[in-house]
Amino acid sequence: MICAQPALSALDGELAKAYEAARRSGRHPGLLAQQRAWLADVRDRCTDAACLRAAYTTRIAALRGGERPCEVSEAQLIGAWRGIDGTDPEEFELSHERTKRVFTSWRNHRLDMMGVWTYQGCRLHIAHISQPALGYDFHAVSRKDGKLTLRDGGGATYVYTAAKP
Repeated sequence: MICAQPALSALDGELAKAYEAARRSGRHPGLLAQQRAWLADVRDRCTDAACLRAAYTTRIAALRGGERPCEVSEAQLIGAWRGIDGTDPEEFELSHERTKRVFTSWRNHRLDMMGVWTYQGCRLHIAHISQPALGYDFHAVSRKDGKLTLRDGGGATYVYTAAKP
């Protein structure tokens, strides 16, 4: 389908250029694995030209650093969350206490970590309360159907469902 349609073929060429530029820049750790996953999980599942156009356009923007606008608001992060399928941390809560954003996590129903958090441009940063250098960064992928999906810098995905602390 890609080779048969000039517009899709042009997008494929544009993707190749964006991929090569991203590879040379070094700004995308694990780029080869990400590209292979995109090919298998996104592009190769398309069954029509519209799907392919959307897939290519989104991937090209991501490779060029122009990720789509954030779909998860800060307000959607607030609350208690429980990991699905052994996600770590098992449970956590993001809350506001006056002017401070508080992060609390539990493992085996015991307090595991307390910290503070910031959220900007889909980037959730969590810092340990007594050792701020011990931080975690996540990309908020989505919040829908009662589930919150986060992705770490290595590409691992974590899915949480709303829970009570």
